[in-house]
Amino acid sequence: APPSSASSGWWSAAAASAAPSGQPPPVNTPTAFADGGDLVSPYLIGLLLRGVRSIVFFGNFATPLRPSSAWNPHTRPPTAADIDDDLPPFFGLLLSDLGERTSYEFKYNQVFRRSDFPRVVAALQQAQASGRGLLATTPLTTVHNAWWGLQGGFEVNVTWVYLSRAEAWEERLPREVREAVVPRGARRRDPTQARRQGSFRGFPYYPTGQVHYDEANTNLLADLCAWTLLQHAPLLRAALRPPPPAAHQPLRLRVPAARTVQREGASKNARDGWMDGGREGACVQRQCVWYVQRQCVVWRGQGKALSGCDRSS
Repeated sequence: APPSSASSGWWSAAAASAAPSGQPPPVNTPTAFADGGDLVSPYLIGLLLRGVRSIVFFGNFATPLRPSSAWNPHTRPPTAADIDDDLPPFFGLLLSDLGERTSYEFKYNQVFRRSDFPRVVAALQQAQASGRGLLATTPLTTVHNAWWGLQGGFEVNVTWVYLSRAEAWEERLPREVREAVVPRGARRRDPTQARRQGSFRGFPYYPTGQVHYDEANTNLLADLCAWTLLQHAPLLRAALRPPPPAAHQPLRLRVPAARTVQREGASKNARDGWMDGGREGACVQRQCVWYVQRQCVVWRGQGKALSGCDRSS
């Protein structure tokens, strides 16, 4: 007979089935196991936690965005047929198609105001209507999220790049390629539609879980994405341009436990726990980091400045 849980500290199905009569049977609870994509896939929240003020967000989604002719985001909330289910939760919107039957836990991911969601979608739909791909920049302000430890009131510009067909790109393709890639008939003008058969079935809305693509599909997808970025080069340059110096805002960061070190004869003690940026610093293993006006300077030994560093140091 298997040992009891009381004597061995372990449990098994065999032991439960041999439980003495009169005791209730164990309760079976279905549990879903998955990777981190069940919590959040795009690394948006992590960049906000690091204090990045200009983010380029690449949504390589398999679900196309519905155009404004089929969905007005100002009049009704989204469904899984309108937009990919990864994006709305950042605005506190959970798609009705995601219920308790799934293992997804997107309910913790709100980082922006719900009222800002229609404005973001409308900007993407406007870009979609141009036929040059979906790319738009929107200024946003974070909301407090205790689950992720994110502070509210942080202003950020997000440049959204949403994978999509681009009519202007399709028109420039060689005829034989266009005939193999672009849907036919009335479906050709609908950006949510794709070929239903052939070598380019589903292009460009390929699921990221599928990793085996031939050279033709890979090269064509790369060309579409590169062409889309070039069409919106001014927006990307603005997004990647270093921001002008801003007024000092204390940055909260976690500092590990550290010992006291000497810098130019002065004792500096690093505090374990939360600390504000500004003119304070931390010393870990004889290396001191001071945050002055959000600029990080590394000191070692007798106070010689070695280099700059980012705020995640």
